[in-house]
Amino acid sequence: MPASIQHLLNDLWKGRFGDSVDATLQVYEELNSIITKEHINLLRSFLDQDDIGFWMRELITATLLEIGGSEYIPLGLEMLHQNSLEGHDSDSLEQSLVGVAEEDKSSSKALLEHVLNGSSSHLHEDAQWLLEYC
Repeated sequence: MPASIQHLLNDLWKGRFGDSVDATLQVYEELNSIITKEHINLLRSFLDQDDIGFWMRELITATLLEIGGSEYIPLGLEMLHQNSLEGHDSDSLEQSLVGVAEEDKSSSKALLEHVLNGSSSHLHEDAQWLLEYC
């Protein structure tokens, strides 16, 4: 694991750029240019941080969906739900979820049906919404 990826994630997590949207997005774009499927576990552990902010949760989940594909739709729905509970919109995350669902319709549909048949009732509404794109 290149140290630069961990460093970039830490910079994002700790909010080293304050309110600078441009600086944060620049680091995020740099991260996306070097991250691969080999780093999925690192991204997952990043999302497990209790004090991760909604925007970082949204950005990192979008990256995870992009490199991991439909397999990470349930996690994406969890992050979408968490952001909603905190009162945030998640337009970028919604767009990422739709993109994955449209790209891999059959796998996405199967995963979403599994979510709808599961015990995570807090995800049912969003799963039903996303099914429209499969």
